[in-house]
Amino acid sequence: MRFLLIMVSFFSLTLNAQSIFGNIVSENGKPIEGVSVYIDGSAKATQSDTSGNFEMMISNLKLGNLVFKKEGYETIIHPFNANKNQKLKVILSKETLIEEVKLLQYSDRLYDRFIHRFLDEFLGSNRDGVTIKNPKTLIFAFDKEQNIIRAKAKKPLLIENRWLGYTIEYNLISFAIDNQQKMTTYTGTSFFKPMKGGAKNQRAWHINRLNAYYGSAMHFFRSAYHQQLDKEGFICNRIVKIPNKNYPSLEEQQMVENFRASFIKSNPSQIVLQIPNEISDIQSRMRKESPYTLALTEHKVPIEKLITKNDNETIFRFEDLLGVVYPKYTYRWANNKVIKSEIPIHISTMIETNGKAFILSREGNYTDPDQMLFHDDWAKDKLQVLLPLDYEVEE
Repeated sequence: MRFLLIMVSFFSLTLNAQSIFGNIVSENGKPIEGVSVYIDGSAKATQSDTSGNFEMMISNLKLGNLVFKKEGYETIIHPFNANKNQKLKVILSKETLIEEVKLLQYSDRLYDRFIHRFLDEFLGSNRDGVTIKNPKTLIFAFDKEQNIIRAKAKKPLLIENRWLGYTIEYNLISFAIDNQQKMTTYTGTSFFKPMKGGAKNQRAWHINRLNAYYGSAMHFFRSAYHQQLDKEGFICNRIVKIPNKNYPSLEEQQMVENFRASFIKSNPSQIVLQIPNEISDIQSRMRKESPYTLALTEHKVPIEKLITKNDNETIFRFEDLLGVVYPKYTYRWANNKVIKSEIPIHISTMIETNGKAFILSREGNYTDPDQMLFHDDWAKDKLQVLLPLDYEVEE
């Protein structure tokens, strides 16, 4: 399935503070019934009727992506901002065949290793209670030259999170594990459905959701939107990168890549040859040295340096790395009530944006999420602790 954002005819979208409504048609102008319409990352959804019309109450959701999905048609993802009136003309096109990923003939052992790498990076290494119900829809490919594992899904992944009490339909757009850069990136859209359960399950889910929320990126950006980072307990520090002169330059790193690619091409049997001294020295410095050191240059950065208001929009921007420290208390159920721990565990993360500006929403959402990188604790947060945008804290 491909995901397109198109600007064509026959679709109108009207936004106000309370609802989203419009009409959906095919390429020949005929209304399409039964199109799933949902806000990415939320539990807000509806379907188009026999006339192609739809309407969905959005409560306080102000910013996000609207997803239109129906089997046999291209999925449309459209960003919306409820502070702005928009009228769009789009169309749902018939789905073209998926661009297949070439599967290599792995042994069962290697294939299992790829599956587990995917699950670790996508769901989390501690994924008790979280399962993908249709894992066979995943397909993998390995780029030997770039040392990258890629994955695609022929159909939406159906995820059951029994720890938080949600089922999630996740449309995986892209997924890559870059072994050389030690980085995992993936994009997709998600739709949440709360699970049904008795009082015992509801209590457990309530506690687990509190523990997932406090200190999370969602908690941070909701607090930033309301300019209450200090009140919520977040400490923000300015961190700068100081380049390490001993770390190989980009030109030297490219020399290693060129040698590696040439070696793989000329030695399909992977016979180990003597590595030139120059290449060996570069590789040694890449292993032993860090590209830069980090220095804290400002403690407790004030909110005014992070947040600005512009035309009814809340803008988050920071030029350097932003170090975030949070005293995380845990919650448990005892004596028929929620008990908060007395001693917190301090968690820390770094936010890297390269100076880019992001529009925030009160739900903790932000524009261009693929342009914001998290390091340390937030980087470890996977789908296991993902909450819907419309999650409301109730202690």
